[in-house]
This record gives sequence, structure tokens and C-alpha cells, in this order.
Amino acid sequence: MNHTHSQKDAQYRLRHANLKTTMDIYTHISKDRKRAPILKLDEFSASGATFGATKQEETKKERQEH
Repeated sequence: MNHTHSQKDAQYRLRHANLKTTMDIYTHISKDRKRAPILKLDEFSASGATFGATKQEETKKERQEH
């Protein structure tokens, strides 16, 4: 769906009673948008952080262990 047109405008023009119907039919996720979370997770795991911990917390934990 083109970003220059509002979702509600499309719903009205297509005569859909429900905006969800319009969005389910006429929107899709681009390849780049699908890849973004995967790349973010790769970046996160490559930094050495563990699930739920920030890099700062990990560094603090490492210092305490030495």
C-alpha cells in the first residue's frame, strides 16, 4: 500500500466495513522488514550478550568473576 494514501481512505474507497479487512488484503511485509529482526538478533548474539541482559550488565558480571 502506498504511504501517501491513508489506510482509512483506502478502507472507505474499497467499501470495507472493517479496516482489518483492507489491511489483511492489501498490505504485505517487505523482504527488508522481514530480515530486520533477524539481523538485530544476529547483532545481539555476536556482541556476546545473553537473552534479557544488556551489554553493560554482561560487562559488570565479567568484572565480578575475575
